[in-house]
Parts: sequence; C-alpha cells; structure tokens
Amino acid sequence: MDQNRGFREVAPPDEAEQHAQRSQLTMNKTGKRSYQRACKVALAKGAALYKGRLLTAQALGAHEGQFASPAKAERRSFQPNRQIHHKFDMEVLTWNAGSITSRVWNEILALLATTEYKNIKIVFLQESHWQQDQVYSSGPWSVLTCGSTSRHKAGLVVLVHSSLAPLSEIRSTSIVPGHLQHVMIPWQRSRIHLLNLYQHVWDSKLSKTENRGRRKDVMTQLENRIQRVPQRDFLIVAGDFNAHAVTERPHIGPSVPHRVRFANADVKTLPSLCKSCGLTALNTWASGHRSTYANSDGTYSSQIDFLLVRLHDARRRSKEAYSDKNFPVAAYRDGSKHFPVRATLFIPPYSPTPSKPRPFDATALDASFRRKDANWQAYSHRLTEAVVRTMQVRPSWQELDEVMVSVSAEHYPPPRKSQPVAGPIHQEYWKKVRQIQAHKRAGTEHNSECQKLVEDIKEEVSHSEISPYLKDPRIAWIPKPGKPATAMKNLRPIGVISVPGKVLAGAVKTRIAPALQESSQLQPQFAYIRQRGVRDAIAKACQHLDFVQQLRQVHRRDLHKSQRGARQAQLSGALTISVDLSKAFDSVNRHELLAALDRLGTDPVTKELVVQLHSETSYNMGTSGLEIQVPTSSGIKQGCKLAPALWSALTLLVMSRMEQKWGPDSKQARDILTVFADDFLLQETFSSFPELQKVLLRIEALFQSLEDVGLEVNPTKSKALLMVQGTQQSIFRKKHTMRKEKQLHIVLPSGLKKLEIWRVYVESSLLHGLVATGITSSGLQKLQSKYSRMLRSIFKQHQHYSHIDTKTLFEQYKVQTPQAVLISQMKNYQDALDACQKSNPDQNIQWHLGLRGRIVALQQELQSMHLDLIEADQEVPSLCIAAKDFRNVRHATGSCAQCINFADMWSQAFALSCTS
Repeated sequence: MDQNRGFREVAPPDEAEQHAQRSQLTMNKTGKRSYQRACKVALAKGAALYKGRLLTAQALGAHEGQFASPAKAERRSFQPNRQIHHKFDMEVLTWNAGSITSRVWNEILALLATTEYKNIKIVFLQESHWQQDQVYSSGPWSVLTCGSTSRHKAGLVVLVHSSLAPLSEIRSTSIVPGHLQHVMIPWQRSRIHLLNLYQHVWDSKLSKTENRGRRKDVMTQLENRIQRVPQRDFLIVAGDFNAHAVTERPHIGPSVPHRVRFANADVKTLPSLCKSCGLTALNTWASGHRSTYANSDGTYSSQIDFLLVRLHDARRRSKEAYSDKNFPVAAYRDGSKHFPVRATLFIPPYSPTPSKPRPFDATALDASFRRKDANWQAYSHRLTEAVVRTMQVRPSWQELDEVMVSVSAEHYPPPRKSQPVAGPIHQEYWKKVRQIQAHKRAGTEHNSECQKLVEDIKEEVSHSEISPYLKDPRIAWIPKPGKPATAMKNLRPIGVISVPGKVLAGAVKTRIAPALQESSQLQPQFAYIRQRGVRDAIAKACQHLDFVQQLRQVHRRDLHKSQRGARQAQLSGALTISVDLSKAFDSVNRHELLAALDRLGTDPVTKELVVQLHSETSYNMGTSGLEIQVPTSSGIKQGCKLAPALWSALTLLVMSRMEQKWGPDSKQARDILTVFADDFLLQETFSSFPELQKVLLRIEALFQSLEDVGLEVNPTKSKALLMVQGTQQSIFRKKHTMRKEKQLHIVLPSGLKKLEIWRVYVESSLLHGLVATGITSSGLQKLQSKYSRMLRSIFKQHQHYSHIDTKTLFEQYKVQTPQAVLISQMKNYQDALDACQKSNPDQNIQWHLGLRGRIVALQQELQSMHLDLIEADQEVPSLCIAAKDFRNVRHATGSCAQCINFADMWSQAFALSCTS
C-alpha cells in the first residue's frame, strides 16, 4: 500500500524549476491565475498542488514580494469605514469566547480601550463558562452576566458602555440560564433590547429527538421574547446559533457558505425566525468575511454566529457587518476558534407620529357629558335622530361616520388655532393659481366628468370600516369595592367608549331588542331582559330549595314511620350546581355571536354592523404620555350598550344547543336552569340511579355547550350543593363522589370526551385506506360489530344489562355508522378531485389515471349494501364463568345452558339483595 495515502511524490527542484519555466513561457490568462494561486499557497504553507503535482515554493519559483501590485486608484471596498459619522451611530460586537478566563477578560477590557475598538458601545460574549448571574461595573463598562451550572459550560456576558446608560438603569433577565439573556437599556425616550443567545450544541450522549427538542425550546423562548419587544424600541439579537443559514431575501443575504460540510436539520431555523419576527442577519450581506468559525487546521470554516436587527432598522451601513479575522484576543489558543462579528448601527431617538387634528372638540364633549348640560341634551337628541334616520336607508360606513362626525362638529366645533400670516410663498402660490387659463379649468361644461369622478371616489370609500374612534374602548381603572387604589390587584379595568360610539351601539341594540325580547319569553335568563331582575332569579332558586326541604321531610326515616311499616326509599336526592365562567365576556367566540343573531332572525344589515363594531378592535390604555393598544380577536366589549343584548342572545343559543343534546324526551332548560348574566345555576332532583345518570349527562351537556361557544368553566369557583338519602346512598357516594384536596367532588360522566378521543385516534385508524380499497359486505359487517363493541365500552352500555340495541345506541349518541362515514369520505374525495381538475386540468395525475371513476364505483357498491345494525349485536360475549370449556359458536347463538342458568341464578340473587 502507498505510504503517502494518495499524495504524489514532491518533484525534484531541478525538474520542478524546468516545469515552472516552461509553464511561464506558454501560459494563458487562466493558467496564470492558477499558477499564482499555487505560488501563494506554497509561500503560506510550504507546498501546493499544481497540475496534479505537489510542488514546493522553491520548485514553483515563488518568492516574497512576487505578487506585490503597483499602487492603484483607491476603490470603494465593502470593508466598513469605522469612523462614526453621527452621534446616534454606535458599533456592536459579538463573539463566542470559548471560555473567558481572567487572562482573556483582561485582554478584552484592554482591547476595548484601544483606538481601533474605542467606538464599540455594546459587546455580546458567549460561552463564558461562568456559573453565576452578576451585575457590576468594570471601568467604563457595565457587565451583566447570565451563568450556567450545567455540564456543557455555557454562559453569557453583555457589556454596555457607560455613555449609553448608568448601571442602575440597565435591567438584565436570564430567560434560559446560560443560553438566552435579555438586557434592556433606556435610550432617548425609548429602550434598546439586547438578546444574547448561545444555542445548545449537538450532544452525542443524547438522541436526535432530545437534541432537537432542547434546541427548539431555546428558539421558542427567543421568538416569544422578540414578539414582546415594542415596535418603538430598538432590538438587537446576537450570538452563536450553532446552525447555518440559507439565502432568503430580504432576511438572509447572499453572503452565506454555499456548501456546508456538516449541514444539519437546523439550516432553516434562522430564516424561519427572521421571517416570523421581521428580522435580517446583518453579517450575511457583505461580499467577503463570511465565516465566523474555523477548525484547528483551517480545513473547515462555517458561519454560525449572527447579528440580527429588524428589517426597518437595517440600513446600508449596518449591512456592512463583517467577521474580524484579525481579532487579537486569545489568538495564542490552539484548536478551533470563533471570529467576532462587528457592525455599525444607527439607533435614532424615538419620535412619535404627530397626531391628526380632530374634527370636533372631544374634551368639550366629555365635559358636557359629565355636566349633562343643555348643550349635551340637544346634542344627544340631534345625534340619535340623525343616526336612526341614516340607518333606515342602509348607509355605507363612510356615510354613517360622516353623519356622526358632522353632528359632533356642529355642537362641539374644534378650537381654532391662530393662522400664520401669508408670506411670499403663499402669495406666489395663489398668483399661479389665478394664472390658470380658462380652457384648463373645470367649468360647468365638465360637470358630468366631475360627477363620475365623485361617484368613483364614493364607491371606493364606501367599503371603509367604522372609525376606531367609534368602536375602540379606552381602559379606565377603578378601585374594587372596599379596597384602596394602591396596587394593580385592587383595581378593576372598565372599557370607556366615546359618546358617538355609544350612540351607534345603542341604535344597533334597538334593532335587536324586539326579536330578543320575543325569543326570551320562556327562557330562564333574568338579566338584560325587560320586566325581569335579580329578585326573580333568587325567587326561582329558592323555590327549588323549598321543594327539596319538603322532599327531605317526606323521605326522612323516623321511629313512627318504621312502626307503621313504611319503608325508606332506596335513593332520593337533589343537586344544585353553580357554574362560574372565567373571563366570560372576553372569551366569547365571535363566530358564535353571528349564529346567535341568525337564531333570532336578525337582518343582514344589523349583523354587518355588529361585525364591524367588533372586528379589528383594540383596547387603548396609557399614562404619563405612554400609550399602548391591545388588539382583540374574541369577546364582547364590556361597557358597550350592545354587549348585554349580544350576551343574552348567546345564552339563548347555549340553552338551545343544550336542549338538543339532552334529547326530545328530556326536561327543558327553563325547568332546571336559572341564568343571570354570566352565572348559571342548575337545580335537579332524582329518585333512582337511572334518573341520576340522566342528571349527570345534562350537566355534562351544559359544560359542553358552554365550551362550544368559547366559554371556559372555572372549576375552582364552581360549587355544588348535594342532598342524598336512602338505603343506597352509600353506593351513590362511593360511585359518584370523590375527595380531592380535602374537598368533596362530584364525578361526572366522561363519555363525550372519550368519544371525541375515539373519533380522532381509533376511528381514523379503523377507516384508514378503505376509501381507496373498498370493503366487502362481510368486512363491513365485522367493522360495524367492532364499532358496536367500542361504543358500548365507551358509554358503558353493555347489552346484557342495558338492553339497548345497536341501532338505538348509534342514534342516542349521534354516531354515524361506518358505512355512512365511508360514503361521506368518498364524496369528499370526489369533490377534491373535481376541484383539482378545474384548477389544473392539464397536469392532474389523479384524473389521468382515472381514480375518480374507481371511487365512484366503490361508492355505488357501498351504497348498495343494506346491513341491519341489529346483526352487529351478535358478537362474541365475554368468557362464561360457569362453563369450563369456552366455544364461540355456542355462546354466539345462545345455546350454552350453563351460561343461561348462571345468568338466571345471578339475577335472582341480585333481586333478593335489592329487596332485603
């Protein structure tokens, strides 16, 4: 075997010199470049591979100074000019130090004091191997550390120059110890947010899933923290991502390695983060200086350290970020090393957008509202008339907004500002206007063109939304009853809507009120309904309690009743459950509001008004000159005149769906429910275990109906009042109650939840692929039997004691048969194929192969199968206890005499125990 392992023998000097001379005589431009590269490599490393031979520098004829180029005119290079041109320009540096010892730390501080690095104001350091979180000063620098005690020895350090802010005003938070640090610096009426990152390395002792999981956790924390930084503040994200990136403009520039030797699955992590958060990597735009990491022998380099800012903050000069290959700190270390990334950022002071002049005096309007003076009374009357009159002709949003603004401007005109004296510029402007020739002016003869232009403009603006001034509430904090206003926990937020917005909401409410009043006549909602109140709700609840007291006296066991031969009832009881909702008004699903309005028969115009009043709304809050907007995507605005009517409509929808879940033979909501605003009270009585089971199912249906509309039941604040007596009360308490955290709880059935889980995981597995393969009659029969057994296990409705056939079981729990499910899936598959054919008829392989015809044939064959669900009940029963040998055929046909005799004996014994 060749001992040189593929390397050719170095040519002798004389032969190599002759080869170099011959090459220089007959050398084209391309060959000259390759020869120059070989000479440069040989001078740097001692030898180079040229034309298939390993030659030394002497053999190539290379010597020092051979490639010194003559002085040329200075060209503009991408190397940044390090001179600071603006007082808001500052230089930033990020570096993976690979363990900061005391020697390295002193070198860093000494380097930052030199002339070349004096403009650096912020420094990010990774992999410090420090274990503690500390905040202290070192000369002109504020040092903020994020330590790590793990075996991987991570650790982060951020240095902030004292010219930016004193140490007492800088805040540091450790998000992920040793891997993610958040530093906030006050800056010119805003803040600078620094996020220092050191991503986990791939650990050979962990599996690939564990490695990806912990790396994903860090990136998730980083993304969440970025999303929480206000847009008015400046954001800088820097660190060692331990992952490569691919070009994806405008987030990742073209200056990234094209071939990565150790590419991994995280190559899309950084572009995905930049896209979701609107960031760009500054050190991926320069034409050179790309790599930030190199191994010990220099054969491999990569770019895994990045400096990120928001897209709108990345100026041209900022994108001149580069990796400093001449960084002198710890240059004496052997092995692999990181190169720091430097960039110059422009961080201007925050300048708020100038506010637009208001069309009316809102301050005077609010003051008039508080005084309730004559001007306010006239304004309210005039505004109501104008809005109601405009609503009758189905106006556009722009027209309605203009009417309300114009009425407000009539009664409360904006304060006049002093007009500046017209100077020479204004005089010159009007002079030019007067010089316009007559044939260029829009005179009376151009009325038709002007009218058409006006109509086009009206059509364009008619689709605009309601002004935020009319629908966005402002948060006001009021003290809770009996608590001092000294802490936020003692304050309660309330939304205050502008007066014109209240008038508009009131006009919409008047359109909903008649239908709402009619639909709620026989429903137990006692709030927000005319001629009802809290006294009616309390009286209805107490009526049930009085009945329970009488029931308790009737079934009470005493000596006199026993002497007269009266037997105590087996089971008798009553149940009262108070349901508390968490953030009821704020968590309502707005799509369900439209369903509630449809149930009332609301006209489309009114529904569209409700949608516009709640879409893209925000809660405004602020103090001391700071303003913030919190957008909302769900809920009903509290404090709005329309909110009570919408909530009442939603509760009517909940009760309607609840009655549907109960079934036609069950009680109605008005008999057992008492509702006042967002408080639900369910009260029922029972006298047997079957009745108790129906009560528990109705409670579960109530919870399910509330969750369907987006409401969440608060289990900690919901309470239950239980009264149970009789000979079997111990069985009831053991089966339907449990003690948890020293409190007694009622156990509700979980059949519907189990059914949802079964549909997601089990049913999808059972039917997987049957749409494409089809199914025979015997296979369908087996599948229906499997369905029957599973459903009976879920709902504990086994046929030998429930005596419910399979058809009734499917209808009772609204479960489709597998035949119906397969037919529906085949129909959906056909619709999908038809949609693909319409969108791209020439490139549709499914249509080309004729798959639709096969699905149609399978569907017709499946529809022709008529199977009786009762046959599915003839399934293999459980193992007979009485029979020693178990045979499927005998038990399936009911011919096992021992099993029948054993069942009769068991039923007689149970009857005796019940009557004793």
